[in-house]
Amino acid sequence: MEVTKTYEIAPQEVFDLLCDSFCEDYRANTGEFLEATAITEGLTYLKSFGKNNAQQVKVVVQAMTAPTLYDVAIHSNRGVTRITYHLQAIDDTHTEITYSEAAEQAGFLTGWNYKLLAPFMRKAIEKRMATQLDSIVNYAKQRRANHPKN
Repeated sequence: MEVTKTYEIAPQEVFDLLCDSFCEDYRANTGEFLEATAITEGLTYLKSFGKNNAQQVKVVVQAMTAPTLYDVAIHSNRGVTRITYHLQAIDDTHTEITYSEAAEQAGFLTGWNYKLLAPFMRKAIEKRMATQLDSIVNYAKQRRANHPKN
């Protein structure tokens, strides 16, 4: 699924926030510090979550091109979910952001279950994605206001 919205923000601000979030998640799950410039295609780590961090997924960077493309794949026992942000500058202060999630289901039954339920869940998923985009941009703007450049 895909959601596209236009915001009054520079693409670099959103991209920096996405990279900082990735670096923090990497550190939290590996114990290692990662510079944003080191996020390159093929970078992989295991992310733990859930009760007592009992669940794990593998996060793999598919592409990272500043400030226009953030693309990661999350591999789990249910399949692969690809999360992509395309950031297109409209002018110096406006950005069109396309956020997409694509799922490749692991098993035959899981795949059919997804295909049958997706049409019913489409509106709710699109609303969640749009809200997530709004939150990311609002946080980036808040960060700018709290840490203005000289």
